Amino acid sequence: MPTAVIQDVGNAGNLARPDQVRGKRAPSVGQPRPEFRLLLVEDDPIFVGLLTRLLTTATRAKFQIQHVGTLAAALKRLKTREHDVVLLDLTLPDSPKEKTFEIILAASGSLPIVILSGNDDEELAMQRMQAGAQDYLVKSDVSLSLLVRVIHHAIERKRLERSLIERET
Repeated sequence: MPTAVIQDVGNAGNLARPDQVRGKRAPSVGQPRPEFRLLLVEDDPIFVGLLTRLLTTATRAKFQIQHVGTLAAALKRLKTREHDVVLLDLTLPDSPKEKTFEIILAASGSLPIVILSGNDDEELAMQRMQAGAQDYLVKSDVSLSLLVRVIHHAIERKRLERSLIERET
């Protein structure tokens, strides 16, 4: 599976550069780090580069990142069912902002979706989370520890949700 190309493209917003991140200790030998397969749906190459570099510095988890920049490409990748979580920007060049989440949600099956937005809009965040998003993060507030924790919790919540549904049926 191809991964996103890592490039040093500067710093956007308040996102810490990897050389500014003090990570926690790496797991000891024999203690494997969880590995997550991410589908990053984002059209801003600067943010993609920063986020990719940031996630490669994580010591508590390993990430395989596959990046697409359009809704059409995301829908095609979702059909492969090879991801654990979707990181989604709502503003894409081929999708109306107000419909992007609903379209991805319908195509993603049971995958957790974490929204990464440039807008700090509490009302929109609550609407999207009530509609099924696992979390809503503002890009300028993203840090490595927050992102790793949100991804891990989103995947775990979806797993528990599926388990409860299976038990009830």
